[in-house]
Amino acid sequence: MNFINQLYNLAMQLFNDKKYMKLFLLLLGIILSAVCTGFVLYMIISLIVTHLIEIVTTIGAIIIFFSVLINFFSKKNTEVEAVTSVMDYDPIVLESTYSLIRKNLAVIVSDISEIIKLKKPATVMQMDAPSHYDIVGNVPIYHYMFFKIAEKVDIDVILGVLQTTITQRLESNSFEGITQSRFLYNSASYPSILVDNVIDTGSFIQVDIAIASEAYCRHRKQRMYNTINSGNMHSNVSDKDF
Repeated sequence: MNFINQLYNLAMQLFNDKKYMKLFLLLLGIILSAVCTGFVLYMIISLIVTHLIEIVTTIGAIIIFFSVLINFFSKKNTEVEAVTSVMDYDPIVLESTYSLIRKNLAVIVSDISEIIKLKKPATVMQMDAPSHYDIVGNVPIYHYMFFKIAEKVDIDVILGVLQTTITQRLESNSFEGITQSRFLYNSASYPSILVDNVIDTGSFIQVDIAIASEAYCRHRKQRMYNTINSGNMHSNVSDKDF
């Protein structure tokens, strides 16, 4: 706007001074500048319109290329993290832990066999599940099998009595190989050995055991939320303390 005002003032001054030739040249310059600018804009617009499809296609291809590239590396990083998290657990350590828990669990189940209606294991090897453990939510869950001594068993009773007995043995330092009896998470205290689940498979009962950790507590709390959100108010899994 200042430039236009200056041109206008200059034109009026030339007109008042009767310098018509300079005024004519000024107006001619303005007209030529406007024509040239308009011509350049016309050429640019014409070029864009003529090659609009090619331009849009090229821009779209570039966007798709970078989107695929970003998604590829993001997925790759996720896969690497997932593999790394599983590989963090040494199979030798996992098997050693499995054997340690199995040894203690054999004694515990033998003591409360009549209450929970499970057969006393003749040997610790009899308790071995086909798969000793699974990594769930980056947490090892150990599986053990017990034959039933009654056709009907109460899953909630098994889980409750088993967890109570395990907790008592931990607090009395009677759980061999475990020195820490409690684990703190979000200002709450949990037994360091937890019954994750009890499953009635028909002929035998599968007992899933986990070692308390921050990752496990997060996993169990999330499982509780998922159970509530799904509307499944009855579950063999006792997550009420989480």
